[in-house]
Amino acid sequence: MSVYKSKIGNIYLKAKEDVLVGVSFNSYDLELKETDLTIRVKKYLDDYFNKKKPLINFKYELIDVTPFQKLVLNTLKDNAKYGEVITYKDLGNLVLKKRDDNKQISYQAIGKALNKNPLAILIPCHRVIGSDNSLKGYAYGLDRKKFLLDLESTKN
Repeated sequence: MSVYKSKIGNIYLKAKEDVLVGVSFNSYDLELKETDLTIRVKKYLDDYFNKKKPLINFKYELIDVTPFQKLVLNTLKDNAKYGEVITYKDLGNLVLKKRDDNKQISYQAIGKALNKNPLAILIPCHRVIGSDNSLKGYAYGLDRKKFLLDLESTKN
């Protein structure tokens, strides 16, 4: 496995061939050699943690997620830009517009889908907040969520 040492703990990278499939603060049970891909991902993370808007110059893919989780995560990726936040309610409404069945979506379902995000930071579930602008759930802890939001803040 490839490890990136960040200011808020180790970040573990998982790849399948030349595609990044995992970025997590939890370790993986597989060995991953240092490759051109992991070097580029670590450069991305260096830029990110140094408050530069990083450019993604590598392939990544959502695997081992349900179609609903994939829809939620891709909607988030497309709508929560660097330095911005989005509420669970607004994300739910955006997801609803993309669905064909018009079934209501609970905020809890959105939260559960975000909790399964295999690509932390790249797909920015840390940018999702409560309707009252409060920090709500983050799979890796609210301290990390606050750190990441502060890091991206344009006020700094």
